[in-house]
Amino acid sequence: MSKKVLTFSLAAVAVAAMAIAQTSSTVYASYQQALAKANSLETTYSVSSLGGATASYAVTLKKPNLAYIDTPTSVFVADGKQVTTFSKSDKAFYKQPQTPELLNNLFQGDALKLWGGFFGAPIAKGLTKDLPARDRSGESYPGFELSSTGSKASVYVSGRDYIARQATFDAANTATVVLNTRSMTIDGSVPNSRFAFKAPADAKEVDAAELNAVKWVTSLDEAKKLAAAGNKKIFVDFMATWCGPCKLLEAQVFTTEKFKKYGSKLVFLKVDVDAQKAVASAYEIKAMPTQMVLSKDGSILSSTVGYGSPEGFYSWLDGALGN
Repeated sequence: MSKKVLTFSLAAVAVAAMAIAQTSSTVYASYQQALAKANSLETTYSVSSLGGATASYAVTLKKPNLAYIDTPTSVFVADGKQVTTFSKSDKAFYKQPQTPELLNNLFQGDALKLWGGFFGAPIAKGLTKDLPARDRSGESYPGFELSSTGSKASVYVSGRDYIARQATFDAANTATVVLNTRSMTIDGSVPNSRFAFKAPADAKEVDAAELNAVKWVTSLDEAKKLAAAGNKKIFVDFMATWCGPCKLLEAQVFTTEKFKKYGSKLVFLKVDVDAQKAVASAYEIKAMPTQMVLSKDGSILSSTVGYGSPEGFYSWLDGALGN
């Protein structure tokens, strides 16, 4: 006997298709070259979601493989031998052997992707074209546009050093994130001691599974960073506060010890579709609950819509994880 699957449907949103001519940006090429040539980079900047709060970031990088990244929720330190991830809310940290892949994975998400080219990871995964220059504080800033499926970024660089100073990231034709640098130093003197992780007095060292096992995050960018640092996939629960089946799924599955054990393989992300409309639109969410398993870069590996029973949910999840 088949079990009934419950969903709540969203109204379909018509989106006009736009043809994008394949072009090449000389500004983007200059930007990548400038990052590749720089021996060190220090920057502080703000990231604002439209309709949301403004968050502060600080990034210090030094070749060949040193990084210190301070975000609102976490600190990531790559000292050349290991990468340390510190969760501010949990006051806990874990360490992993450093690899080139793990280092480049730290630059997942709109808030950090601009700096990945410093270590040779290009941000362009789509089409690029030059944009008209923009004036900022009396200086002209050349720009380039990066277009890929479902998203677009407009990036403006300094005409003096061709390093990014401002960017706007759009998802599904809705502006979602604006990045503005507050300070920028290229090729300054940065001692290697800057990349030595110093644990706060009340912090504890744990393993990656213990830190993330029962923790839900609400930011896609944060989930990507945690997944990259822990070499995990991302589980996403697209839900709404008014959705009855969503509450049933929460009560019958997410609160159980069985589900929490999946934290050894997954980062848990909860997206309220009413509060994060741009994210829901980018993943084309039409009904709740929708659950997805994503790769660490946010691409969809598997998805299911609705909720019928714990057995049906675990059957899908185990299949998505190859269990």
